[in-house]
Amino acid sequence: MITLTPSAVARVQEWIRAEKARGKALRIYVEPGSATGHEIVYQLDRTHDDDRTFACDGFQVIVDPWSFTYLRGAIVDADRTGFHLRVPDTPWGPRTGAAS
Repeated sequence: MITLTPSAVARVQEWIRAEKARGKALRIYVEPGSATGHEIVYQLDRTHDDDRTFACDGFQVIVDPWSFTYLRGAIVDADRTGFHLRVPDTPWGPRTGAAS
């Protein structure tokens, strides 16, 4: 399960409206291998057959199977600087991700 806070939900809904991306979902994935570790990426996308999907206030959150191993139980929050992800009980702790 992945949970979005009310501020993250509002930010995604604004993003979908601004991009005129009705029908697309919020994809969250882990980009492996940078010098500072894994990066969390957020984008508006369509669902693929093997994605995990989660309903969230009028849109879907989608995660590929590999990323889900890192993101299981994640809580996504947002403020004026962007999205922030926290996964309880992980060695890599809170992460700030980029919206692409």
